[in-house]
Amino acid sequence: QTTLSVDDTKDIIEILKKRYPDIKEPSKDDICYATTNRQMAVKNIAKKCDMFFVIGSRNSSNSVRLVEVAKNSGCEKAYLVHSESKVPFEDINKCSTIGISSGASAPDILVDDFINQLKQKFSVVTEEIEIIKKLEYKGDFFIQMNLDNDPNKSGINEKILNKILHNCTEKNIFPSGLMTIPNIKSDPKNIYSRMQKINNDIKKEYDFYKGELSMGMSGDYEVALDYGATIVRIGTKLFNNV
Repeated sequence: QTTLSVDDTKDIIEILKKRYPDIKEPSKDDICYATTNRQMAVKNIAKKCDMFFVIGSRNSSNSVRLVEVAKNSGCEKAYLVHSESKVPFEDINKCSTIGISSGASAPDILVDDFINQLKQKFSVVTEEIEIIKKLEYKGDFFIQMNLDNDPNKSGINEKILNKILHNCTEKNIFPSGLMTIPNIKSDPKNIYSRMQKINNDIKKEYDFYKGELSMGMSGDYEVALDYGATIVRIGTKLFNNV
């Protein structure tokens, strides 16, 4: 599973196939819909923009990747907007068209807040771009946890997890597992150990639950594996020597 750019992932997969001819691919694409759709949309509009802003956390791989996609697609002035960023109103004032996207875990309210700041300074007309239409999804899906209560990330805390699971089963929706990305300032061992306990408790209570755990990235994937991760998110740190 990955939130790398589609282009980067394609190159990595080809290299792995050449090095390991007997490698077996999963039956489905593991680049999440939110990541793929955003990258395609950014590619489509970046060349038309004077500046491009991606709302997201500094430790969000897919947010950082969207900035790179925007630059590679024709907008050199592409920037990540995180919680400590200041809006460059003077530079924006020189633009006729700017692009805005967000990381897959960024709550919509952060994008709305950014746009509202612009509306206070400028006359703004917005147009929403979606390249890939949402399809009925029949594969596995995960519930995103936000154990840090990080306002810059989507996800739920453990207090309402059972309610979410109950509501899912009433609608014949059966989650396969949980996923999380700790705040950059958090101790990953603490977060991952809590995730492991929560995951084990759910497995005891719900027969349908597969108990998959998606957690860990390039810098802490070994810690995540120690605490029961079944899926980790790959990044360039793991493949920079491939």
